[in-house]
Amino acid sequence: HIHYVQHDTLIGHYEIDRVDRANCPGPNVEWTRMINELNTTDVGHQALISGANKFGIPLNDQAALAKYALANRLGIPLTNEFQFTANNIKYVGQAWSQAVIYAPLSNVNDIRVA
Repeated sequence: HIHYVQHDTLIGHYEIDRVDRANCPGPNVEWTRMINELNTTDVGHQALISGANKFGIPLNDQAALAKYALANRLGIPLTNEFQFTANNIKYVGQAWSQAVIYAPLSNVNDIRVA
């Protein structure tokens, strides 16, 4: 279960786009109510998955990288998982709004933060 916090795991549009969305969501947004609702139900978790999917990032919350990112409150996924090679070792990685995480393909539970 994710614990939602204003300006961390629950952000306004202005925190993504300070130019075109500088005043979004506006002065009357009910941050406390939304955070309380999200923290007391699984709706928040489903909202994160649905939002990521709507944004074009298929989020599998059962994948090792996603589990790590969600547990460590790394924000929202910015990319799908991707593979790369470094020093002749194959890795899987994923960019989240707060960090890029990766792990060797031979041990996807050995997750590291870039």
